[in-house]
Amino acid sequence: MCCFYFLDLIHSDFNEQNILISTEEGKVSIKGILDFQDSSYGYTVFDIAIYIMYMMIQAKEDQIDTGGYALSGFLSKQKLNDTELSLLYWLVCGRFIQSLLLGLYNFSIHKDPYLLVTQPGWAVLKKLWEIPPETLIKRWLSIMQH
Repeated sequence: MCCFYFLDLIHSDFNEQNILISTEEGKVSIKGILDFQDSSYGYTVFDIAIYIMYMMIQAKEDQIDTGGYALSGFLSKQKLNDTELSLLYWLVCGRFIQSLLLGLYNFSIHKDPYLLVTQPGWAVLKKLWEIPPETLIKRWLSIMQH
């Protein structure tokens, strides 16, 4: 028995710069998604981890809890099984590391300041790394209860 859902087409770069939103009568809703050049077949939990990482970087405070709010939004529309939830911490950390290192490397070659947009993530990754995985997932899931 497989521990993951079937492969889906995933965005692979789901972040605030690729989401079109609308605010009507005080309600925020997603109206569209841009930039599908990194799309591939993968597991939905990968897209969730990517989105959580970007939202944590964008948060001005409570970066760790921001991950829980992002997860809550996804779980209101998409289910994750226990294995996926148990891997989410590692997937978020992995995306931080990938984005931070590739950003620095590509900047060393191309000198485009856009490539450094995730660099504030080093401080967030350090905070994240200090929390045991099980504790973090419980904390994020408890946010959904409020």
